[in-house]
Amino acid sequence: MSTPAPFVLHTTELTQPALVSALAHLKTLLAQPWTPLFESKGVTATTTKPLPGFESPVPVTRGEVLAPEGLSVYDVLNVFSVASLRPAGDDRTEMAETKTFNADGTTFVYSVQKGVWPVSPRDFIVANSTVMYDAELAAHVILQASVERADVPVASGKVRGVLHLAALLVNETADGRVRVVYVADADSKGTVPAAIVKIVATATPMCAGRMVEHAVTKGVAPKVYSGRGYTVSAYAFDAKTARAAATIAVDAGMDTVVVVDSRVYPTGVCIEVTGGVTAQTVEGGKDGRVLVSLKADKGAGEVGVTFSKLAGGAAGDVKVVSN
Repeated sequence: MSTPAPFVLHTTELTQPALVSALAHLKTLLAQPWTPLFESKGVTATTTKPLPGFESPVPVTRGEVLAPEGLSVYDVLNVFSVASLRPAGDDRTEMAETKTFNADGTTFVYSVQKGVWPVSPRDFIVANSTVMYDAELAAHVILQASVERADVPVASGKVRGVLHLAALLVNETADGRVRVVYVADADSKGTVPAAIVKIVATATPMCAGRMVEHAVTKGVAPKVYSGRGYTVSAYAFDAKTARAAATIAVDAGMDTVVVVDSRVYPTGVCIEVTGGVTAQTVEGGKDGRVLVSLKADKGAGEVGVTFSKLAGGAAGDVKVVSN
């Protein structure tokens, strides 16, 4: 299931203030001593003290797991970067959707975390970084941190939580395995009973293992990432129907690759393209994956790409429809 990811946009400079602060927050936390919590299903869970000014009844947690052989860095990053798959990584998440796509590849994501009586559901609006490689951490990183958005008010019956930091760190070990670390530091706001705090301390670090499990058993979504010369202005993936749709603003041209996974499309995939996009299979048959090249000329403007299940086909089949 190894899939290289040179086509994923890697940011070297963060532009969203909340994410700049989150990266510094992450590095400070990681430099602190961490205390063991438990080990379960291959996940090692630890905790550390919150930073001054970031105290919360909810503990700071870290979950670390080694992915099975054959799983790639890209596979794990994919699960975390597709907003609609958040419930796959954390079953406490009721829903998650991307509200805004930015030219720098970052997004703003709204999510709702289920309530457990007597605690009300929490909702969050966070800035979500694109994939970045941090040399100091020696890992591919995706960051999340809360932001204030006047156009996303607190939903009725919910309490707005604050996510100081959520970070996924993924790298390869010397023997070629993929190491996954998930760090979370949040303030749930309001009173949280000790029993609920215990649930959070157990469930949150297990998100690392759940994301790996999803990548292994369910495969990866056909995610289109922003790149040089083009920006994804909308993307949505419905895990139930396997329909993915992307709207892309093409300025200087687009030349990218999308992974189509047979576990998502067991009867093949139908790719519909609009606005002058060309789609062509560049590699197929390896580990149930097909790599599809998407290209558009300079100045193509707004173009669209849709992925859906192909009726009556077989795994690996690709049908391209140009509109």
